[in-house]
Amino acid sequence: MVDGDMQAQKTFHLHGNTERHFRAVHRGILAYVFLLPIFRSTFFLFSSFGNSHCEEQESYKNPSSISGRAYTPFAQWKFREFNELPHLFERRLKESYPIANMYMNQFPNEKLAIVMR
Repeated sequence: MVDGDMQAQKTFHLHGNTERHFRAVHRGILAYVFLLPIFRSTFFLFSSFGNSHCEEQESYKNPSSISGRAYTPFAQWKFREFNELPHLFERRLKESYPIANMYMNQFPNEKLAIVMR
């Protein structure tokens, strides 16, 4: 791009070479357009397999996590009090699970209904 005198090389000046530059840019855009779906689909496949593998490992290590409910990190953040100690927060979370489960059991479980059909 730049020669020894820190000047733009002649090939990068647009006057006289506009058609060549246009074709080069056009080829790059076409390559991007044709290769993007291929790379996107392979990325989707690898990420979905990786995600399902992680979920399977988690359910293998902790079988109760398959049907158990847990607070999301956002819900924990909203539930936690300012400067609350971690062991006190964990105790409050453990105490809230039975009440939260009683509340959630009032509503039908769609996954269980699908399995029971």
